[in-house]
Amino acid sequence: MNVDARPLVVVIDDRQDIVRFCERCLGDRYAFRHALDGRAAATLLRAQPAAAVLLDRDFSQADPERLLGPRDAMRDEGLHILRWLRHEHPDLPVVMVTGQRDLATALAAADLGADFLAWEDVTADPASLAARLQQALERRPADNAALLAPFRRLGIVAESPAFMRALSALSRALPGRAPILLLGPTGAGKDTLAGAVHALAGDPARPYVEVNVAALNQNLVESELFGHARGAFTGAHQAVTGKLRAADGGTLFLNEIGDLPLETQAKLLMVLERSEVVPVGEVRAYPAQFRLVTATSRDLRALVAAGEFRRDLLHRIAGHTIELPPLRERTEDIPALANAFLRATAAGRAGHVMALAREALEYLESLPWEGNVRELLQVIEAAGAQARHTVTVADVHAAIRRKDTLPPAAPSARAGATDASVASTADAADALFTGRNYDAVTGAYYHFLVRTTGGQMTEAARLAGISKTTIYEWRKRYGGGG
Repeated sequence: MNVDARPLVVVIDDRQDIVRFCERCLGDRYAFRHALDGRAAATLLRAQPAAAVLLDRDFSQADPERLLGPRDAMRDEGLHILRWLRHEHPDLPVVMVTGQRDLATALAAADLGADFLAWEDVTADPASLAARLQQALERRPADNAALLAPFRRLGIVAESPAFMRALSALSRALPGRAPILLLGPTGAGKDTLAGAVHALAGDPARPYVEVNVAALNQNLVESELFGHARGAFTGAHQAVTGKLRAADGGTLFLNEIGDLPLETQAKLLMVLERSEVVPVGEVRAYPAQFRLVTATSRDLRALVAAGEFRRDLLHRIAGHTIELPPLRERTEDIPALANAFLRATAAGRAGHVMALAREALEYLESLPWEGNVRELLQVIEAAGAQARHTVTVADVHAAIRRKDTLPPAAPSARAGATDASVASTADAADALFTGRNYDAVTGAYYHFLVRTTGGQMTEAARLAGISKTTIYEWRKRYGGGG
């Protein structure tokens, strides 16, 4: 290999042993540079980007004046250096190679995104270091371009390091049939990535079944998922296949899996273990083999601790666990997302609105986005609807204000309305909305719908002119209802 083309590996160690070993065993594949401590490594990495880092744990022989951590923690100085590396070079692969085999240190390194290797394993099998180093290099973001290309072809935006790491992890999870668990806040794009799993893993022509568990009728959830026989219960006038059987041979996406009732969790676990389902009211089992993708915005481990989610089911569905960052942690994606959403609006497709002003993009990047990507989409749709040629910062600001607070109701235009009655109506509207944000008003409206319809969610959705999914989301958020 051309020496100039060798990947550079920085060895951070207060001794020369591992550097000499690496140069002797791996010098034909990698170029090695030595740093005696974290401060020397900082200088080296500023001068020359590295492909990876090999890091010691114990710096007992280092100059105490050059430690990054406290003097009484010299044996754990490697962890302090690792924390610094994660802050300054978050995507740089790190392998901690130490003379002491210690599970606590290995777990601490893993929590900080580093591999761990005991020096005794390296001396016993020198190839182990080469294998671990190669594995770390394969996970570099610089090598992720090919991994991310299929997602980009599906229209998924990934410019931020945080989201690129999530997509890289998801890409490595695609081969095989192991379950995938997507974690992240509401609106972060979990449903989009579940669809990408189906499109990129296996045959996209096979069935793809998506179920929002939170939107299921709690009285009929087992029938919806597992199906039922004709006459299984009152109103079961015909047999229903169920979502799990419908997904046979394809992909099943269970969104908001944390909302699944405990008794249904036990039956789902049985289906996953046996790859077959018994519909409600039947004794015969039917094949149900599928790639399972689940998602939730809730803390499943906290639910397990509270007795609200089965531990064995969590272990079964978490074959690959991918955490999606909130939009506020991936602000680099906002310009590309906003422009993509704008092109998809009616005004964008018709060519009436061509772009977002730079000031509008800067304003979007400054917002907290508690509703994440979904909230950004709603704002762009609203701003694009009133813009002409270019979405300005005023258009975006107006859309944000309309979202956060409802304006007073318009005066009545019915025939014969007097000035006094119009003023009275306006005063009542002002009193209703003053000091209340969008969420508070929406909750009040939801409870009005529940009272009006007697808790019938389908009728409430029809009366409000919204989807059933939305009304069930409101029920989950504001409580009450049938």
